Amino acid sequence: MTKCGIIRDLFTAYVSGVGSEDTRALVEEHIETCDDCKSKLAEVQNRVAAQLRENDATNINVFKTMKKRIFQRNVLVAAIASVLVFAVAVGGFWFVFHNDKPIEYANSNIRTERNTAEMYIDVDGTTTTATVLDIVSSKDYYASYATSRVINVDGTETEIVYFYLSETLSTKWWPKNSGEHILRLVATGKYMSGGMDIINYPSLPIEIYYFVMPPLDKVGFMNDDDFYAQRTNGVLLWSGTLE
Repeated sequence: MTKCGIIRDLFTAYVSGVGSEDTRALVEEHIETCDDCKSKLAEVQNRVAAQLRENDATNINVFKTMKKRIFQRNVLVAAIASVLVFAVAVGGFWFVFHNDKPIEYANSNIRTERNTAEMYIDVDGTTTTATVLDIVSSKDYYASYATSRVINVDGTETEIVYFYLSETLSTKWWPKNSGEHILRLVATGKYMSGGMDIINYPSLPIEIYYFVMPPLDKVGFMNDDDFYAQRTNGVLLWSGTLE
């Protein structure tokens, strides 16, 4: 192999900087007197420089891709975290303020009161004096639930009313007030209205039970005999006729 061939074999080590000091000195000494090898060395240097630039561009693209993926992952994680926080907040709000449970009779302080104050209501365009029965609770509550049905009891059409109050953590921990009228029955000689819905129906004997089990929605689908039998699961608050 000629001396030029030997020198050119050293170009790669020389350009990459991995050659020894003796190698670098040998190459530099040779190209001072050999223009052809000097030109070949320049080609090698240009080729290596181009390869380095290409590698740098590839590395930059890889870095950008990684950075983009990391950003997308962080955005996704932040979005999931936000959804979870929102879900926990909504769930917590619902659990505290709207997840109601029946108030047991022993804890409800329920009583009935015959309202002696005169109440005037409009019945078929005529103002008349009404008889009022208030069911009162000294415990704050979230809602009241009721179902009723007219049952033939010993030959007498009787309105059977099952109802209960419910509470949430908010009404239990932060009661707004007490002694609220939770059910008002207004009776005239011809009509009765229950609560605030002003549902008129003939004045009948009434039995009112505080009742928390089984669920009222199931009771509502029972036949008359089973419906009336459920009164043994409740506490009779009042019976009689408002007139």
